[in-house]
Amino acid sequence: MNSNEQRAHDFALMLVKISTEASIESAKLSGKTTININGDKILDSYIDIYNQALSRLD
Repeated sequence: MNSNEQRAHDFALMLVKISTEASIESAKLSGKTTININGDKILDSYIDIYNQALSRLD
């Protein structure tokens, strides 16, 4: 990966991770006993963020 690709990857991964963790914490605080994590939605979010970040870095 070149520098811009790595930076876009790191940024996208960080945002997706924060979003997923926030969803989990929100579910815990609301007293939910099960949490449904949609991997396809997370992957789509990562790809969108990565592509946007990469286009702005180029």
